[in-house]
Amino acid sequence: MFAAFAYAVARRTLQGAWTSRAAVLFYVWLMVFTAANIVNRCAPGWCETIGFPFAWRSWSDAIFELDGAWMGVLDRATETVAAALNLVTFAVVAGLLTRGRSQT
Repeated sequence: MFAAFAYAVARRTLQGAWTSRAAVLFYVWLMVFTAANIVNRCAPGWCETIGFPFAWRSWSDAIFELDGAWMGVLDRATETVAAALNLVTFAVVAGLLTRGRSQT
């Protein structure tokens, strides 16, 4: 799903100039953003925090969790909002990196 979104952002921001300097900046940003979103920023085995700049997956043995049904819905809603904010961040930065540079 993210690959399709990244492709759509690239088509919009690069405007057909797939080999320009702007394209190189876009590809670098794509690799950095993807890596930052899959790296666990926590100690493996007892906690997990994944997502950049907003964590969309978080888990820890040290955090007290309630297993109520409404908590699951709240967790999913929070994860969805964080993922959406990350996609908006990706698109905005890609647009800023490639603005006015697609012709070079």
